[in-house]
Amino acid sequence: MPKSRRFGLRRHDAAFVRDITIPSPCPFAGARKRDIGVQNSYWVKCPKYWYSEDDGTIFCLCEAPNKEAAGDVHREAHGVVADEIIEVTEGV
Repeated sequence: MPKSRRFGLRRHDAAFVRDITIPSPCPFAGARKRDIGVQNSYWVKCPKYWYSEDDGTIFCLCEAPNKEAAGDVHREAHGVVADEIIEVTEGV
């Protein structure tokens, strides 16, 4: 496992994600399950996500060795890549 880990927020326009989800109480649970299914292949952890109903934006928190690995998880899991990946530093 790579020692250098970074945190990032992946931002998505939710309109694209709605098309690839499966029916569930949470509208994006299908995409989320697919992310979890492939994340270990890329040394990535995707522990949380948030959805803004006001503007239809999804933010996915991920811990990854780099931006490319973070993007590869979504690409393999369901083909919907983030509109933007923002690197962030964990606070205390």
